Amino acid sequence: MRVLSLPASLPPLLTLSPTHTIYTLRFDRLIWHPVAKQPQPNKRAWEHVATFNAFGYVQASKQQKKFSTYPSDFSCVAISDCVKHIYIYRQPSAILSPIRNRITGREVASIAKQQLISLESTADIIGLKAAGSRFVILAKQTLYVVQNTAVKSIPHLRDLTE
Repeated sequence: MRVLSLPASLPPLLTLSPTHTIYTLRFDRLIWHPVAKQPQPNKRAWEHVATFNAFGYVQASKQQKKFSTYPSDFSCVAISDCVKHIYIYRQPSAILSPIRNRITGREVASIAKQQLISLESTADIIGLKAAGSRFVILAKQTLYVVQNTAVKSIPHLRDLTE
C-alpha cells in the first residue's frame, strides 16, 4: 500500500468514480483512492489501489470509444464503442503451466484476457456502468445487464501463443 500527498489544487486527470481517481503514468493507468484521514487541511492524501497496465495503448486503439468503467474489485476495465461493442480487458492472471514467447524466448507465467460483448441492437450506447458483478449498458431503447465473469480457459492456448 502506498500513500501519496498531493496539493489540494491539483485536479485529477480522469475521474470514473466519485471515490477513485485515475492518473496516467506513461501508458499505465493508476487508480488512487482518497485516504479517510487527511494529514493536513491544505493537502489531500491518496492511496494507490490498482494499476491497469498498458491501458493507454488500449484506449488509444479505440477510435470509437465513448465510455469506460471498472468494477470495485479492479479485476477488469470495460470500454464501450459508440454503438454495438463493449470491450473488457482483464487483469493478468496466473496460468497453470508457463508458456514461452516464441519470438523472445521469455517464459510467461500470467496472461491478461480480453472479451468482446456484441449487443443485439445497433442503437447508440448512452451509458455504461460496472455494478457489482455485472455491467449495465444503456442503449437508446434497451437496458442490458451482462454478468461479469472471467474468460474460460482456451484448450489449445499453448498453440496460439507460441
